[in-house]
Amino acid sequence: MTRYTYDSDINGTTEIYMNPSVWYPNGYKLTFAHPKSGKPMEGVKSNTTDGGHYLNFWFWDPKAYNQEETDILITPIKNETEMSGRILSEFGNYTMDYTFTD
Repeated sequence: MTRYTYDSDINGTTEIYMNPSVWYPNGYKLTFAHPKSGKPMEGVKSNTTDGGHYLNFWFWDPKAYNQEETDILITPIKNETEMSGRILSEFGNYTMDYTFTD
């Protein structure tokens, strides 16, 4: 996680070195949020370069977030776990099948 103040007067994208093979071998989840409220920031665009080693991001409306703090959270995705089963109702003849993927 990192926090920084966005400045729309600086041209270009912001770049973060990620080293995906070491830190994110199963991928990652990228979140941009307002630090005070924790609500997601909308209008963020991103891509990677150099085989995924560099994450670039920018705001499609740069003036909307000028001089605002931004929290960037990059969360590694763990190996996918899947559970499934059937829940039987205690009352009546009801069942529910489920599948959960984390």
